[in-house]
Amino acid sequence: MKKIDIGLDFSEILNRIEKEMEIRGIKTSGWGAKIGLSQNIVTNIHGKTKQKPSLEYIIAVARATRKPVEYYLYGENYHITNMEKNSSFDEKHIEEMLTMTRTVLKSETVYTESLAANIKSSFKALELEKRTSTLEDKYDLLTKKLNENGNRADTNRSEVLKSP
Repeated sequence: MKKIDIGLDFSEILNRIEKEMEIRGIKTSGWGAKIGLSQNIVTNIHGKTKQKPSLEYIIAVARATRKPVEYYLYGENYHITNMEKNSSFDEKHIEEMLTMTRTVLKSETVYTESLAANIKSSFKALELEKRTSTLEDKYDLLTKKLNENGNRADTNRSEVLKSP
């Protein structure tokens, strides 16, 4: 079988995962339980052997941390990286999409309302995703600090995040 270069830097992927572990105050020994995989898998990836993480592992980490898989694969600017790799998101395509969007929005048809609703909904979803991620990171950091200072942070994160 021919080997395909997928252009991923596995040492950077591991760095991003280990940064998450550090932020959350979780050692390698507890990481398996957090992400729902066996401790042997975690040890093989983060131990002395430094085995490349599988897609299953990266997806488990993404689910547990509520961050997109793309973040772990490509880093903070994953959306830019993906756009650069995907020719359908080049400047010409973006301009064409904006032109079409303007045309539909100015058409004063049922499509105007539909497109406007989709744009607003997508924008709100992005804002909520950013806010949720920020709140979870702050909660995890606060929990880590409380635990380091000898205070037990036993409040359930999901209950805290539901509060207004």
